[in-house]
Amino acid sequence: MKSFRVLLLCIALVSPARADDDADADTAAELFRAGKVAFEQHDYAAAAESFEQAFAKAPRGATSFAAAIAWDAAREKPDRDIYRRTLPDFLLRDRRHRHSA
Repeated sequence: MKSFRVLLLCIALVSPARADDDADADTAAELFRAGKVAFEQHDYAAAAESFEQAFAKAPRGATSFAAAIAWDAAREKPDRDIYRRTLPDFLLRDRRHRHSA
C-alpha cells in the first residue's frame, strides 16, 4: 500500500510525459495513463510495462520511477538501469529548484 501512495504522489507532482515530438508526447501520456489504470487495478506487471514504454517515448525520471515502483509491487526485480535513469532526473530537478529559489 505504501508503494501505491508513493506512485500516486509522483503522478500528482510530475506530468506524465515531455518530449520534443508531439506524437511521442501524446503516446507517452497515453501509455502512462494506461500504466496508472493497471496499477490501480493491481496489475503491477502490466503497469510497469506501460511505464517502461512511456519512458521509451519520452524519458522522464518520474516515469522510470513509476515503473520501478510497479515492478516492486509485482514482486519482480526491475533492471538495475531503471534506478540509474531515475535518480539523476530527481537529483537534477532538486538542484535546479534550490538554485532558482
